[in-house]
Amino acid sequence: MCNIDDMTCLSSVFIEKKPQVVFLNEETFIHNEECCFEVKKMINKYKNTLFIIFMSVDLSFMGHWFMGEK
Repeated sequence: MCNIDDMTCLSSVFIEKKPQVVFLNEETFIHNEECCFEVKKMINKYKNTLFIIFMSVDLSFMGHWFMGEK
C-alpha cells in the first residue's frame, strides 16, 4: 500500500510495483484539471489494472433511491 502525494509519484509506483488494483479518492484530483487528465491517461495506459475511484459527490438528495421507498 502506498500513499501518493502527486502524479509524478503515482507514475513511478506503476513502473516499480505494477499494481493490479489502485484506489483513488476523487477529491484528491478532481479540482485540478491537469491531475484529472493524468489520471485518465493512466487508466487508459494500464488496461490490466483495476482502478477504484471513491466518488466525493454528495448524493444525499437522492436518498430515497438508495434507502428504498417507505
